[in-house]
Amino acid sequence: MKRVGDILKESEIKFNEALLLLSGLLNTDKSTLVAHPEMCVDSGTYSMWQTHHDRRLAGEPIAYILGSKEFYGLKFSLTPDVLIPRPESELIVDRAFEFINMGLQGGNNKVLVLEIATGSGAIILSLVNKLSSCQLLDYVDLTATDISLNALKVARKNARALNVEGVRFVQGDLFAPVAGNKFDLIMANLPYLPHGEAVRNEYEPQIALDGGDNGDELINRFMQEARHFLRPNGLILYETYGGVIKELTFDTMSKQC
Repeated sequence: MKRVGDILKESEIKFNEALLLLSGLLNTDKSTLVAHPEMCVDSGTYSMWQTHHDRRLAGEPIAYILGSKEFYGLKFSLTPDVLIPRPESELIVDRAFEFINMGLQGGNNKVLVLEIATGSGAIILSLVNKLSSCQLLDYVDLTATDISLNALKVARKNARALNVEGVRFVQGDLFAPVAGNKFDLIMANLPYLPHGEAVRNEYEPQIALDGGDNGDELINRFMQEARHFLRPNGLILYETYGGVIKELTFDTMSKQC
């Protein structure tokens, strides 16, 4: 048996990281561990802690070690097949909800939403949760695509865990799976890191990070195709380098043609 206080004191990783890993293993709040350093950990759990500790010491992200990450107040399962959700991406959820709500108030009976490169599904499932809490879900049609079948498996698993129904998850490159359709809102968090920067990330999937030599290869393709899938008065929300969220309207896209 080992005491929590001793485990944290002996740890070679940052205190907050050690606390997060240990609380995840014990399924206990971090505050509880801080308040009760005398708590004992059995030998089996301590052995798992040592493995987790060494993985983090080697640089592996905590989200992959624990297999989950909180985003927009919800817990999402993760594997190395999907990008770890970043806090800045929550702004897409906020702006998307605002756009949908305004559209419905303006007389739109059904808002058609598409997410490209959904990954773990964190963005679109968080949006669904927010819409549902405001009783707006019945007025929204949602589709999410990803080129990775393994990523879609993670997204579907998260949808089941959150009891979300109604999101269509389809596999394919960018807009290929939704050819012939148009949407009021298109969201995307595509790879935007320059190749030289992306390859330095040893753990997250390169397909979700590497945006080519300058980082804008896939985003440029997305922008060229998106204008053909956006309805009048529609909006595009996408994330760019540094976690900056940008938006384009149908009128803006039309002027770029």
